Amino acid sequence: MIDKLIDRIIVEKPLPLFNSLTSIKEKLDYYRQLSREGLSNLSDEDFIKVHQDITNFFNFQFLAYVDAYPTKLFRISFNKSINKTSGRGGVLKRVSDLLGPPAEFSTFNRCNLPGERIFYSAVDLNTAVIETKPTYLDVITISEWKIKEGQQLMMYGVFNHPDIIDKTKQAKDAYDGYLLEMDKAHPNNYELFDTIIRFVTEEFIKPVPKDKPKEYLFSAIFSSGIFRIPTNGVRMEAICYPSIQRKYGKSNIAIINSLVLPKFQLEAITTYDVLNQDYNIDPTTDEGILKVFRAFERITEFDIENDKIVYPTPEFQIQQAMERIMKRS
Repeated sequence: MIDKLIDRIIVEKPLPLFNSLTSIKEKLDYYRQLSREGLSNLSDEDFIKVHQDITNFFNFQFLAYVDAYPTKLFRISFNKSINKTSGRGGVLKRVSDLLGPPAEFSTFNRCNLPGERIFYSAVDLNTAVIETKPTYLDVITISEWKIKEGQQLMMYGVFNHPDIIDKTKQAKDAYDGYLLEMDKAHPNNYELFDTIIRFVTEEFIKPVPKDKPKEYLFSAIFSSGIFRIPTNGVRMEAICYPSIQRKYGKSNIAIINSLVLPKFQLEAITTYDVLNQDYNIDPTTDEGILKVFRAFERITEFDIENDKIVYPTPEFQIQQAMERIMKRS
């Protein structure tokens, strides 16, 4: 069937000359079918072919973006996966441990292809928790970030779906910006762009099992493209997309890893032992999901230049630990 479908959105550049709306819809319906049936079910050879076909097809990007100033972001790091210890993980010692994984450990994800370093975060703590789902005996580090004064993010907003447009301020702002740009720059191609962006949005809000990262292929290719290739002189620095786990009521923000430290201030970290969790509660709630034992007081001193997290002296740590044990007994 794929041989009978168009292979790209734009036929000629730099006009651009688009393929027909009908042919674009046919190709997107074919992609929807692949997505529903499961990209993980393809053979390695067929997956590579589909990967290349998608990359060729999306040879045009229309972006609705905003200059964003996230007031606060939260990220959860799993100490054991970073420290690679045989135990439960210990404490993280480097500021870089709080960022996205090294390229060699980066696989398909919502906003990146393998080998690409992306910093995934959430606009509130509960969203960070429910997205990463720490479990009993995990040792986690919660980091808190604030955008530096005078900095901003060029951020693409995922919005074009009736289930999410009015759920968050970020989605509403992106949608309003999209309509304004369409009226100004592409009044004759509204349906064409709307059709393409609707499909992209569907892939951004598609539930994906943790053990099937290939299912992220469509959103990963789209994200990789807007992060790498400037559109009209603008390179996207972040993508804001709704949290599926929070029923679209809160947002996640994915940022190019190399931009985090230049643009954000690391305000604090806290290391926790997870004692219990309840992910069966109402996902829209702001009540606590985790029961934890705080391993350290909130750390607020960092040596960014030398990539160090500055912990208190050993004597102070022992004193703090004893006080917490006494409180628990």
